[in-house]
Amino acid sequence: MLDALRRHAARFAGYTELRWQTNRGQRIGMRRGTLLTNTSGRSSGVSARCWRDGVFGFAARPDGDDATIARVLADAADNADLKGTGTGRAGGPLPDAGAGSGAYDYRTARPTLSPAERIDIVRRLDAYVGERYPGLVNFDVALNTLSMEKALVTS
Repeated sequence: MLDALRRHAARFAGYTELRWQTNRGQRIGMRRGTLLTNTSGRSSGVSARCWRDGVFGFAARPDGDDATIARVLADAADNADLKGTGTGRAGGPLPDAGAGSGAYDYRTARPTLSPAERIDIVRRLDAYVGERYPGLVNFDVALNTLSMEKALVTS
């Protein structure tokens, strides 16, 4: 996705930030050996922030195809222009922070567990709690996972 954002960076006019994020999650819930919940979800979107004459404009949309990215950039610039109209702000540039760049990959080197392996872990924990504490009237065991992937390009 970073490559797609970089392609759009050629259209930046003035200070601009372009972000993309995807969240993936899964929830497995079990009660006394019965699987109650087994859900997964994914959400993603792009956002842009543009500096124009002393004000920031912001826009965001779900998904992240090329047309959506172009629309978000245009909307953020339009919002900055609209916010700056009639405000009487002196405007001016942002302070110079110098150039920087980096690519950081924090993914684990461990192999990803399959859904069946995750359910097996929850099932084993559920069985352990039931055996270890036989007097419990009720208990739930849940496994929640969340992974995030982000990309950012600035002018």
